[in-house]
Amino acid sequence: MLLQNYFICKQKPDNDPMLSCKFSLTSDDRLQNLFWSNGASQVDYQCFGDVVAFDTTYKNKYNKPLVIFCGYNHHEEIAIFDCVFIVDETIDTYKWVLERFSEAMFNKHPKCGDKW
Repeated sequence: MLLQNYFICKQKPDNDPMLSCKFSLTSDDRLQNLFWSNGASQVDYQCFGDVVAFDTTYKNKYNKPLVIFCGYNHHEEIAIFDCVFIVDETIDTYKWVLERFSEAMFNKHPKCGDKW
């Protein structure tokens, strides 16, 4: 609950009203997956989200993957669009991640490749 409260406070108008934060919980109400994207990252995605890299190679000390969606801005610097801690790498989890990403980015999809 402490982490949820942190993001609720961050979503207030005087902090970052565009912050998108979504959780999924286990059957016993424990945090399962955590998605977040701040307003600046969402604006970056609208400008530079034509090509998106999806990286899941980093794992934290609990061996849980950190998913990072990123791209390049006009200065050829990495722009991070959002981050997600996930409990596992199942198809259902990745569907949840991609749905949250689409919602946070106002259903704008990358221009290259097929639809997801």
